[in-house]
Amino acid sequence: MMATPNVEYERAVAERDRETRARKLALDLLDFVNSADKTQVAHFVEETLKGHRTLQQRMFSLLTYLVQAWAALPETHHDARNEYTVKKSKEIYDGPLEGFPGAPII
Repeated sequence: MMATPNVEYERAVAERDRETRARKLALDLLDFVNSADKTQVAHFVEETLKGHRTLQQRMFSLLTYLVQAWAALPETHHDARNEYTVKKSKEIYDGPLEGFPGAPII
């Protein structure tokens, strides 16, 4: 059965909204880390650890994809400002957790 044009439109709008939300969240997190002090970071960690355990697993999964992306950055896409992040990401991704992006969701 073929979806009606209205349903297809609604699906497209919903997908665009999810993409917009993901981009906004990334920008908000970048803004937070740009100005957060140790106390604010501690509160962020504390609240995250209070979250539902499945959501903690999903957050870890998201972070593993981020580590994988940093590890894959070509030399032309990093400099002294993020060199440590790229280097450590490569060590993590190519080391004991080789090929680990993602985490099981139970």
